[in-house]
Amino acid sequence: MAIPGVLLVVAASLARVALASTDRPLFVVGVGTLAMATNIGAAFLAGAIWWLARTRGFR
Repeated sequence: MAIPGVLLVVAASLARVALASTDRPLFVVGVGTLAMATNIGAAFLAGAIWWLARTRGFR
């Protein structure tokens, strides 16, 4: 079970960065929590979509 532990640490690090760099932390927490409750892959997908939106200037 070492790999899920590593994924959890990576997800927590990404969440910390996301919370520090957004003006809507509750939205990020809500989307991230929902995605992680359904599938860890969905959490990374949601993070990638959020990152692309932020870098392209969408809010």
